[in-house]
Amino acid sequence: LMDVLVKRPDFHSFTYLGTYFYRFNVTKPPFNDARVRRAFALATDKPKLISKLTRGAEVPARHFVPVGVANYASPEGLGYDPNAARQLLAEAGFPGGKGFPRVTYTFFSASGGAKLHGKVAVELQQMWPDILGVEIELRQIERKVFFSAQSQLDYEISTSSWIGDYNDANTFLDLFMSTSGNNRTGWKNERYDALIREANQLTDLKKRAGLFRQAETILIAEEAPIVPLYFYAGFNY
Repeated sequence: LMDVLVKRPDFHSFTYLGTYFYRFNVTKPPFNDARVRRAFALATDKPKLISKLTRGAEVPARHFVPVGVANYASPEGLGYDPNAARQLLAEAGFPGGKGFPRVTYTFFSASGGAKLHGKVAVELQQMWPDILGVEIELRQIERKVFFSAQSQLDYEISTSSWIGDYNDANTFLDLFMSTSGNNRTGWKNERYDALIREANQLTDLKKRAGLFRQAETILIAEEAPIVPLYFYAGFNY
């Protein structure tokens, strides 16, 4: 009903501290190479996903921490750039997708609004081959099995989301510290860990935010173990 609701004068949307993203298993090829992960990120047309699938007030995500988090403004991450994506994949040894293994995108089966996971998966399955020349297989599994598989790194790419537990950048960024049980990518970066720890020892909010921005740049632009897709939005009418 969103196509109808958004046109109503009593429809109101508001920012929501939540991010929809996908994550890579970085412990084995081909996604142990940051160039490949960044290529996939650059080959993801986020505005197209939103306009075609959500139709609400969701905003394309160029970073992981949502807009509106207190005392923080994120750095800009990777946008949509098919040519740069192809170049990176070629640099990683897969020109035009040649020799690239068939990889699987895993998501969990759900009902209601959560059916969006499958729709996003289908769009990505069509998007990446067109741009990168790779083959994508979809793997839909039951919710409990999905989270167990994710924790055991039994996947290659998987759907993900996170809703902030409190209004601070740390509730998003500490997810991907090496010791975090919510990391579930196999990614470990000593510099990232050190920046998060140092930031959380500071009481100066500006200096703290600066360290968080350095860490988020590593996460979303340099190493890209995850790729943010969009920020959630709340609405009422």
